Amino acid sequence: SQHLRGSNLRVEMLSPDRGLRALLRRADKIGARFAAIIGDDELARGVVQLRDLKASSQTEVRREEIAAVIERTRA
Repeated sequence: SQHLRGSNLRVEMLSPDRGLRALLRRADKIGARFAAIIGDDELARGVVQLRDLKASSQTEVRREEIAAVIERTRA
């Protein structure tokens, strides 16, 4: 999250104790364009599932590439 904040992106970490559906509803409610989903498998592989909430699409992205992918998508 610090890396993303350093890229001038607003970041909100949501509790993994809540279900995925509830977390995505929260992201939509606060007007988030993207949700980065990181489970145990993603954590082990160094990737995230980056969900574009506006386009209703999802892609796997290496963690260090998240900011660049978001910037390209927003352009």
